[in-house]
Amino acid sequence: MKNAIFITLLLLVSTGIINAQTRELYTQYLLQPFLFNPSLIGIDNSNSTLFLGYRKQWVGINNSPETSYLGYQGFIEKYNSGVGGLVTFDQIGPLQTVRLKAAYGYQIFIDEARNGWICLGANAKYEQQQFFINKEKYFDDLAAITSTQNSNRLDADVGLAYRSDYYTLGFSVENIFNIPHRYLKNNGSIYNFENGIVYNASANLVLNSSNNNLKYTPSVLFKFQENVKWQFDFSLLMQYKNTVHFGLNYRKDDALGVLTGFTFIKKLRFIYSYDIGISDIIKSTMGSHELTLNYQF
Repeated sequence: MKNAIFITLLLLVSTGIINAQTRELYTQYLLQPFLFNPSLIGIDNSNSTLFLGYRKQWVGINNSPETSYLGYQGFIEKYNSGVGGLVTFDQIGPLQTVRLKAAYGYQIFIDEARNGWICLGANAKYEQQQFFINKEKYFDDLAAITSTQNSNRLDADVGLAYRSDYYTLGFSVENIFNIPHRYLKNNGSIYNFENGIVYNASANLVLNSSNNNLKYTPSVLFKFQENVKWQFDFSLLMQYKNTVHFGLNYRKDDALGVLTGFTFIKKLRFIYSYDIGISDIIKSTMGSHELTLNYQF
């Protein structure tokens, strides 16, 4: 038991997840770009979508990160606008966070044929976080919190993107106000638990086969955050008639991932992905699993 707790804490510290910094992690980010850039909400200018997701990291390790989310996004053609919302539940060690997001994006078409457009977007978000006390002490700072406590905060994300029929470039900033969660220590002082400002930069290409049955989408995503190791993802998504989906993902110094899925009756899409750890610590786990279900209407 003590060994399992030690491994959990080592994982959390080494990846910067509880070291006064948190950021969301998704292998299937290419299929849900709204999750990290609000300007990409409703980017396909198509039907409204309900989506449900679940991610479990480092299976086999006690208290490892776990994320569930439920969201909606749609496009209002009359106003060239994307709208949506997201509810996320995170459990990371002793921290439990419920996050609510409301998003709006506006698209500016730069030619009459609508072959390219600039996207601007923003999220307003509310977080309720609870720190659970147990018999094991996690870190020196957090160990000074001797009672289960709740903390609430407001913040926002902003994003910018350029989209054409052949490629997309995006940039976003999460937690622009960086308002901390506040916890009371046993000596009466306040501990500020900061999420930290996160900078995301992304790019992807869309390549079609000669008969347009196959579509290939290579993509890169960079994440930068103060006092946390920067993150780089490379993904390749392959789609056959927009019905069969297969992809590969590489996350620098962290994991290799594979995803597969199907679209049924042109409305319901199911995707599963599995990450294999490649770092010296994470590769000792049983990997990470991620599931998403999308319904268009």
